[in-house]
Amino acid sequence: MKRIAAARYRFSPSDLINYVRSEFITWMERFYLDHPGEAEPDPDTEEMQIVQDKGIEHELNFLAALKTAGRGVTDFDGQKDHFQATVTAMRRGDEIIYQGYLVRDEFAGYPDFLVRVDSPSSLGAWSYEPWDTKLARHPKPYFLVQLCCYAEMMEAVQGVRPQHLRIVLGAKTDAGPETATFRTDDFFFYYRALKEAFLEQQRLFDPAHQPEINPFADLGRWAGYAERILEERDDLALVANIRSTQRRKLLETGIETVAALASADGIHVPRFNDATLDRLRRQAKLQISSRGKDRPDFELLPADGAEGPLGLALVPPASDGDIYFDMEGYPLIDEGREYLFGACCRESGALAFRDWWAHDRQAEKKAVEGFVTWAYQRWQQFPDLHIYHY
Repeated sequence: MKRIAAARYRFSPSDLINYVRSEFITWMERFYLDHPGEAEPDPDTEEMQIVQDKGIEHELNFLAALKTAGRGVTDFDGQKDHFQATVTAMRRGDEIIYQGYLVRDEFAGYPDFLVRVDSPSSLGAWSYEPWDTKLARHPKPYFLVQLCCYAEMMEAVQGVRPQHLRIVLGAKTDAGPETATFRTDDFFFYYRALKEAFLEQQRLFDPAHQPEINPFADLGRWAGYAERILEERDDLALVANIRSTQRRKLLETGIETVAALASADGIHVPRFNDATLDRLRRQAKLQISSRGKDRPDFELLPADGAEGPLGLALVPPASDGDIYFDMEGYPLIDEGREYLFGACCRESGALAFRDWWAHDRQAEKKAVEGFVTWAYQRWQQFPDLHIYHY
């Protein structure tokens, strides 16, 4: 989203994706444009940068594979706002257009690839389909929203809507990256309804009326800002393990804050299990009393004989051989990598840490073998040991 004139805005497919996630996100993006300095988004994290870099690497690898295969690629990478050049390439019938630029009405964007297909259009005996590279191993719904937006822009240029949308996934096959194909019309009309709802939000934008924050949604770079608002409100979403439906029922009865719930002894809420409500009330009370303390207050729940042991009562008796195990992985390479196997245990009465590192596939195999062999030998010494994965 960007402002191109005093009262004119240019939107991207990413804005529609954000709108799907939460209306709060796109409202904040507009507010951020119109009122700079009054709210700041969260900075990018190192993890986000790694994911972004891996996505670009996946895209460039696919581009290189196309060129190696002898496909004709018109490369617009690095150019900005080159709509006419993109249209010229489409009219010329270039085989593949990389990083073209499309515009239609309020929307514009840079599809990864426009691929020529043998289907007639106003361009001639050919037309184009949008292809996008995604690091994910499986298609996600918002990928199709983005591609439908590109398809609508392409329809304005070539006179026909692309019949298919294609996603080049991060998963690999013997023939190269896996490509998922979808019929455009299976998703296009949902996309149009979504786009109209988004544009209506922008037409009616009022900086004085912030939309409701869905505390259970992924709020992207506005998550930190939203959290601060929820803390200032003492919002019910701060109660541990509360569900969105439970929060809504409490709001309908006038209970709007953690403090109000904590003090609501003996209340009854329609369509709300009394035992569950009492548990949430006690949880809220503990959170209120724990504020500002280094060690939070807690309450031990008695075991319910009718249901059998629960929680910590399910933990078996301790063994001197018990192992506390975890793995650290890096999923952003082919097939992923478990690069660290770590285990805590007691040796000669003192806490010890064992680790097995892996920097390549062969070392990962050896790490698995090393941990299993060590755990088996320890089991021979302590037949009653348990392995806890934390």
